[in-house]
Amino acid sequence: KARSESAELVRHTGDVIGGIEGVFSSIKDMETGQRGFLLTGEERYLEPYLQGRGRFVNELESLSQLTADNTEQQRRLRLLQQLAGEKLVELEETIAQKRAGQGDVALAMMKTDRGRAAMQQIRRLVDEMRQAERDLLQERQAAWQAAAANSFLVQLLGAGTLLLLVVLGAVLASRDHHEREVQAWL
Repeated sequence: KARSESAELVRHTGDVIGGIEGVFSSIKDMETGQRGFLLTGEERYLEPYLQGRGRFVNELESLSQLTADNTEQQRRLRLLQQLAGEKLVELEETIAQKRAGQGDVALAMMKTDRGRAAMQQIRRLVDEMRQAERDLLQERQAAWQAAAANSFLVQLLGAGTLLLLVVLGAVLASRDHHEREVQAWL
């Protein structure tokens, strides 16, 4: 049971790491789409932005559910949501300016480094979240290995005990059979 529970925790931590990567990937996709659109002015370059924005909310919700048992990760996730919201506002503003024919204004907004600063904070926070999960993963893998070793010992002791009981049963049966033969001869 301990081995199964430990294995489940290892799998869960892997899911959380995957969720963190999914949320971060969505943010990067949104930024990539925005940059492509600002450079070219072509709507087709907004495809990564639109896809990333569509995935972001679902991935954030999924990650929130996966980390519901971890108050520190929940705190980081709330901060990530706030920072991503700020980044999204910056992305939307620049896209709106470019669509309105004011590409110069959009580029000037980008040059303020507001979006860059938000993205740096997001990267640092995502790195913290990843590291926290990697640390958890190491702990959980160690617990799984200990549980697997204990399980092996229990199986080994069980098999040894069973073998001892079989041998003891054979010795007793042999004695009983020998006594019956002696009684029959007498």
